[in-house]
Amino acid sequence: RSLASHFCQYWTGKKLVAKMSSERAFHRNSPPSSAWEIETLKELGFKKGMILRVKMVNFLTYDDCEVYPGPKLNVILGPNGTGKSTIMHAVCLACAGSPATVGRSPDLRQFVKQGKEDKETYIEIDLMSDGVKGHGKTVRVKRAISAETKAK
Repeated sequence: RSLASHFCQYWTGKKLVAKMSSERAFHRNSPPSSAWEIETLKELGFKKGMILRVKMVNFLTYDDCEVYPGPKLNVILGPNGTGKSTIMHAVCLACAGSPATVGRSPDLRQFVKQGKEDKETYIEIDLMSDGVKGHGKTVRVKRAISAETKAK
C-alpha cells in the first residue's frame, strides 16, 4: 500500500476517529440531500460555508480518498509526497479555481493520477449551507476532470 493511501486512511479516521470530525454526521449510501445529520453538524460547531467533506478520485496522489475536516482548525501533517497539498488543490479546483491558482501546472489534465487517464477522475466537496430552494442544508459541488479536459 502506498504512503498516500496510508495517509488518507489516517486522516479520514479509519485508524483514528476524531470526535470533532464531520464524518460522525455523514451517511455514505444516502443521496446528497439526506446524507448529513444537520443537527449533529451544528452541535459540533459547523456553520454556513464550512467544508464538511472532500472526496478525490484518481486525483494526483489519490485513487479514492475522502477527508472529513472538523469545524475548527484543521492541520494536515505528513511526510513529503503523501498528498497534503493535493487536498488543498482539490478544494481550490472544486470551487471553480483555475489550475494556475494552485501553483501547479496550468493544464488541468495534469491533475489526473498517472496511469488512471482512462478512468473517471473527479473532486467533490460538501459544504454547510442554508439550503437550496428549501432542499437540504448542505451543498455538494463536483468537478469532473479527464485526460482531455483543458482549463481556460
